[in-house]
Amino acid sequence: MQLNNIYSRIINLREIDFNKLCIEIFQFQAEHNPIYNQYIKLLKRDILKIHTIEEIPFLPIQFFKTHQIISGNWNCMNYFESSGTSGSIRSRHYIKNSSWYDKITLAIFSKLILSNVKSKFIFCGLLPGYSENPNSSLIKMLNALSSEYNDGNQPMIFNDIFSLTNFVLNPPDPSVKIIIFGVSFALFDWALEFQCNKEMIIIETGGMKTDKRSISKNQIYKQLKLSFKNTVICSEYGMTELFSQAYAYDGMKYRTPPWMRVLAVSVDDPFCLLVSCKRGRINIIDLANVDTCAFIQTDDTGIVYGKEFEILGRLQEEELRGCNFMID
Repeated sequence: MQLNNIYSRIINLREIDFNKLCIEIFQFQAEHNPIYNQYIKLLKRDILKIHTIEEIPFLPIQFFKTHQIISGNWNCMNYFESSGTSGSIRSRHYIKNSSWYDKITLAIFSKLILSNVKSKFIFCGLLPGYSENPNSSLIKMLNALSSEYNDGNQPMIFNDIFSLTNFVLNPPDPSVKIIIFGVSFALFDWALEFQCNKEMIIIETGGMKTDKRSISKNQIYKQLKLSFKNTVICSEYGMTELFSQAYAYDGMKYRTPPWMRVLAVSVDDPFCLLVSCKRGRINIIDLANVDTCAFIQTDDTGIVYGKEFEILGRLQEEELRGCNFMID
């Protein structure tokens, strides 16, 4: 695989060329990623005999917590780190080229969100605890978006609902539409305390791992729509282990960029690919992860509907089965 133009090939990828590039990146990573290579060998799979997407083994996401996942020979100086409670083991996704992440982020947001937005806007975040994590990929994503679309300014990051309320009621420029990225439960709490008829965009980014409440996504969205009647409620699906994001403009069914593909496999058998509209474990191909591992077996459950997918929640402990081999 020619590495000198790989970034350009990915970001300019046509759907018709996805399978070809996917197999090229798989063969490169299977040979040049030591952890992925060892994992495939433990599965007793012959790399040279894998020619289709359906045959590709997906690396369990837990390996990002215990191993350095890189493809090729480069210095691992920077990384994204997942959020978590004190003392918990966090995932690390090492970064070869930070500008590549920014470029991916901007391309996805422009295609999946801005195609529906015609006005000027300013970014802010309701992200309790995230500002304490200097290696948060979500903060990096917000910085890239705000720098590009808000005259180089950094986004306003809020840890509490009262500061966000004051910002919304007294924006620096009332003519500019506000785009708010927020974690699910913080947005829910905000919606319980505050109502507003402004035209905004709220992008929910998932729940907080430290919050023990059990509230369904439908309940959260119902409250958000009740409190913010003129606001578009969207959802973003991303994680530390992925360079790319998926967005649901309706809040429920996510769309992906051309270089990303989502598959559902059986909860009991991670090698059994499910047909469309069946609940299963979510596997993700993210070719933007060309420098690490593009083939990730997540712990999320969901349903794939052709080119869209829905997330139903995390796998329960008793559901975890299959191929999480231990590598010394």
